[in-house]
Amino acid sequence: LLMDYGANVNACDSELWTPLHAAATCGHVTLCKHLIDRGAELLSVNADGNMPYDICEDEVTLDYIESEMAKRGITQEQIDNTRLTLERQMLR
Repeated sequence: LLMDYGANVNACDSELWTPLHAAATCGHVTLCKHLIDRGAELLSVNADGNMPYDICEDEVTLDYIESEMAKRGITQEQIDNTRLTLERQMLR
């Protein structure tokens, strides 16, 4: 509902968690689907260096997120580069 009124699907809290991080860690695959359909960033990295797929608590959610990453052609190199970019920013 909030996204229907313009809420940012990639909003971050103070620990850089996005709604997709929260949905993934709680195993809410339906919510993950909805967020991804609305443009949630699959490669968002939280303050601990974790992407949503890193913190999935169940296989169904993990499989879904990984399949969406594959559909978008996300490679291990992109994942590694995204993590390195955040680490470099934190060192500044």
